[in-house]
Amino acid sequence: MMLVTFGWGTLFGLWSAYDLLDHQLPAELHGQDLIVTGIVTGLVDRDDRRSRFSFAIDNTSKADPEPELRSLLLSWYASQAEELKPGDRCSFIVRLRQPRGLVNSAGFDYQSWLLQQGYSAVGTVRSLEQNCAVSPVFNARLGRMRSSIQNSINAADMTNPGILVALSVGSKRQLSDQWDNLARLGIVHLVVISGLHIGLVAALGTWLGSGLGRLLLLYRQSQAGRWLPSVMGFLAAGYYSLLAGFSLPSQRALIAVAVVMLARLLYRRINPVSCLVWALLLIAIDQPLAVLGAGFWLSFLAVALLLLWFLPWHPKTVRSSFRSIVGAQFALMVALLVPSLLYMGKASWLAPVVNIIAVPWISLVTVPLCVLASLVFFVSQSAAVFFWQLADYSVSALWLLLDIFPLSMGLVISPVAVDIWLAIAASIAVGGLLLPEGLRGKWLCWLPVCAILLLPVARMPMRLTVLDMGQGLGVVLEAQDRTMVYDTGPAFGSGFNGGSGVIAPYLRSRGINHIDLLIVSHGDNDHAGGYAGLMQSVGVGDQIFGTDFSPVVKPAVSRSCHSDQHWTWYVQVGESTPIIEPIYLSILSPSASTGFTGNNSSCVLLIAWRDQRILLPGDIERAAEAMLIPQLGSKLAGPITLLVAPHHGSKTSSTAEFVTMLEPENVVFSSGYLHHFGHPHAQVVKRYQAVSSGIWTTAEQGAISFVWDHSGNLQIVSARQNSWRRWWRQENPGDM
Repeated sequence: MMLVTFGWGTLFGLWSAYDLLDHQLPAELHGQDLIVTGIVTGLVDRDDRRSRFSFAIDNTSKADPEPELRSLLLSWYASQAEELKPGDRCSFIVRLRQPRGLVNSAGFDYQSWLLQQGYSAVGTVRSLEQNCAVSPVFNARLGRMRSSIQNSINAADMTNPGILVALSVGSKRQLSDQWDNLARLGIVHLVVISGLHIGLVAALGTWLGSGLGRLLLLYRQSQAGRWLPSVMGFLAAGYYSLLAGFSLPSQRALIAVAVVMLARLLYRRINPVSCLVWALLLIAIDQPLAVLGAGFWLSFLAVALLLLWFLPWHPKTVRSSFRSIVGAQFALMVALLVPSLLYMGKASWLAPVVNIIAVPWISLVTVPLCVLASLVFFVSQSAAVFFWQLADYSVSALWLLLDIFPLSMGLVISPVAVDIWLAIAASIAVGGLLLPEGLRGKWLCWLPVCAILLLPVARMPMRLTVLDMGQGLGVVLEAQDRTMVYDTGPAFGSGFNGGSGVIAPYLRSRGINHIDLLIVSHGDNDHAGGYAGLMQSVGVGDQIFGTDFSPVVKPAVSRSCHSDQHWTWYVQVGESTPIIEPIYLSILSPSASTGFTGNNSSCVLLIAWRDQRILLPGDIERAAEAMLIPQLGSKLAGPITLLVAPHHGSKTSSTAEFVTMLEPENVVFSSGYLHHFGHPHAQVVKRYQAVSSGIWTTAEQGAISFVWDHSGNLQIVSARQNSWRRWWRQENPGDM
């Protein structure tokens, strides 16, 4: 029976996924202008450059046949966008792109998130085709209500407006500057509308309904008092979910609340485990793609662990003791450690301590005040602001206590690569924590974790990964215990950057906590935009900067890039009889005599190990290539093993003479998918094909790792090809 149920569930999930893909923007309309008419849904996210919003489509035109699109994520850069409000019905000329994100072995999966949210395409508004009008539909009214609450909080003199907005209407945009600190303390789930808060509001509604029901039973002998608590509990949870805009997490929590309240109405004593299973089943039916999100598994894992901790074998007096509550926090930290490292690259070891204080304070003081403020907002805005001010004081009081923890402490990063073996070992350790007290040998469950941490698997002598940065560059060289990063990728307008969003998660997934050498080839945003984010995320040693790059905050140790700079790193090779071999890193350009500026001033790095040669040329163009040809001719004894194509494959680089002289066995183009720059240029690709180079593009294959074993054999691994989520990425057969 379980196999049949699992099979039906799998088929339903696949049907839902393919139905979603059927409503994606067709490839032939990628980058084309369309006229779309629909309604602005949710809150409008604004910054200094643009307004971003969700747009539910009614119809499209200028396309034959008309695509069946459902929802768009649009950005509008015109001044008119400042007047846009949730619930407006508009007609736009838009340029759309297929939902697509960066694909690396770790870090945020933007494409997965877009699909889970139900977006058919993303794009930009080119112009307003028809003036906007207020729509009377329910979703439009809901968006205007949430926007009014957000504007009221921001207009008041609050110390913590971002947290109040997040707890009142579920918008996390204003928390971007505080996000790292909240993650360090392990309280992200407390300052946004989460399942915990919706459950709390449901409990408050049930409590109020119970009190009102007693009055009805006492004075009127009404039977309504028997069902009133459950109904009010569900309505309270539903109202708070409305404030959150019916986000996917709030929908999941509301389904769980509905299961509990229905059981109460039917006078059924529902086992907590059965409640969890029913909630899991209903959520899987309602949101079949939720299983792709980390939040789904982390939330259910946390609830399941608490049920196992408190229910099975502990007597009631022990279950309610302070010691047991502290133990539950510790068990949660251990159980969620590996999933957090796997999905987010970091985890908070401060969470058990902080949550003992923060959970009751936020849940019993701050959240009720925010809910009360939103209730009275439509009666008296001044009264609502008064309650929000009290909530603001409560958050400030909590920060006074939490500020005792220095900013340098709180996060744990795995000292070894996070893989399936570490996940299994951690699961065994958590299972040991859940065993009955007094059982001998529980400590043996920790042996697998200790073995992995104390006896990590030996790394290969050399591994070079060209990360997927879109239209940008970021390269990581791993030489056993040494790490070099070449370029930091771009900074995007949304606040996301290649340093903290791509490189840092990748390093953490590999168990790397420190960069020995950082080279920023030159100052263009697509190569240096992620520098600040990387510096905030990972410790960095020696730093080399291109001549036109000057960071806002100067590091204590840094040097300008110039030719004749050298480093020698040593790796241990061989298994039966290990020997030490050198890896040479040499800067070839620029030199003081060339006087190059701009792209041609990029740091050019040559990496040599045994007969393997790797060239990282940055964005050099014809002039710098011509200068390098005689220099490289004297250094190379044969074809180069790997070349990261100059300037992403632009036609201003990779001259025929340069390509013919290098004859690279493999060339990587680090470029954006169908980017308007058109990289790599078709002529450039033909030049490399003419010398039989293996062609690799991050736009098609995602991050690409070149791994050399102890014998010098090369294995090439691409993240997009090896991802278990290949089926919904709509790869073309030729991309593989």
